[in-house]
Amino acid sequence: MISRGNRGPFGHPGPHRGGRTSNSFERAKSDSACKDLYEGLDEVSTDVIHKPFLDPRASRKDIKPQNLVCLGSYTWIEGTVASIIVPGSPRIWVEKPLPICVPLDHGCDFIDQNGHRMGSRTLFPLIRAVQDVESQSGTKEKDKFDWSSADFVTDRNGLRKLLRWIIARPGDPPRDFRIDLQLAGSKTVLMNRWEQFAKQQGGSRHSYGFNFEETMTIPSPGCERGTGYHRIVTYDFDGLKMVVRFEVDACLSPKDPGSKATKKRRGVVDGDPEDDLLGALSGLSIGTNTRSSGVLPPSPLTTTDLKISRAGTQVPQSNLIEMTARSEASAARFDWSEAYPQLYLSQTPYHYLAVHRGGTFFSLAKREIGKQDLVAIERRAQLGFKRLRKVLGEIQTRVKKGGANGRISIVCNDGVLKVHERTSKESCLSDDSLALFERKQV
Repeated sequence: MISRGNRGPFGHPGPHRGGRTSNSFERAKSDSACKDLYEGLDEVSTDVIHKPFLDPRASRKDIKPQNLVCLGSYTWIEGTVASIIVPGSPRIWVEKPLPICVPLDHGCDFIDQNGHRMGSRTLFPLIRAVQDVESQSGTKEKDKFDWSSADFVTDRNGLRKLLRWIIARPGDPPRDFRIDLQLAGSKTVLMNRWEQFAKQQGGSRHSYGFNFEETMTIPSPGCERGTGYHRIVTYDFDGLKMVVRFEVDACLSPKDPGSKATKKRRGVVDGDPEDDLLGALSGLSIGTNTRSSGVLPPSPLTTTDLKISRAGTQVPQSNLIEMTARSEASAARFDWSEAYPQLYLSQTPYHYLAVHRGGTFFSLAKREIGKQDLVAIERRAQLGFKRLRKVLGEIQTRVKKGGANGRISIVCNDGVLKVHERTSKESCLSDDSLALFERKQV
């Protein structure tokens, strides 16, 4: 069996591999059991959030993420304790000629790997990875990221769920979802992902996407045992400072092994593209230990809850790839209103759509955000993004009103988004992590 990453029931699977999941944490007692949507919530809701109305003629100014900065990244690996590699690296795209025939996918799918490994503390690896990147780079205290300046800390998944609810048509509601909310500091909203399943068996039995991605990518040196690469960025979203975590399928090589100049420089005329790529990567600095055995020295930030090892390389944002595999029939109905926000909310520049017929991939459409037909798609999606911005503002107001001890969740059931109090006052982060969100004294 193979454990694989997954974007959940609304997104396509990502190319994450590893052995069968096995760890001793009580946080994942039963991934096969479906949790109740209202588990741990008061039965009676305290409020209803309504979809905002915006006149498309009232504001002609488009909004999009501005001033994006990568704060950190990490790759999950298997272990008897929760273990990440920082900064880690995504798998690397290898250009191979089509057609290519791959076997049917099989194995396990992660819907939420962070939730599977960390339980209700899904944001903890995000915080620790950013801290460790700052530690590795020797960032001075005054230059470290000011967590108190953030308006939201969230997974991209939560933003996409809200957007689906916003743009859903009457009579066609989105799938039910829940997001747990908590205030940190004076204004930061922690949006904790909540899934009925953290992992599922056999979710990819009728697809070929995982194996296609396995065939068309190779692991980055030092991350051979990786089961999922996550990236953390911050950007301005029309006045809201966002910290967003998202999964990355693959990345372009830092050098182009297929270019004539590179081949001439290395004395290569024609050869295996994987050999060329590994040669291009051989000069990269990826940390002091990159052995595939994964035996790496622990970071000074290692805790009993999360083991941090160091390997990988910080990949430029401009090299990230989102990959999608579709059958010939479903590719003809590809829904960009669903797919484009995945690129937009993380500013992932490239989208590769691979099309197959019975497992034989014969077509690969490459698109780049901000160019050609994606510009028209973004223009049509702008009203939804503006409405999302307004909903986020309303959520922040509600969370701030509840204060530091407030624990609320928003639950979408049959297309209606309601606010519920949580029965437990348990925090999603430890006291030392929450202290990061207190405003710095000048």
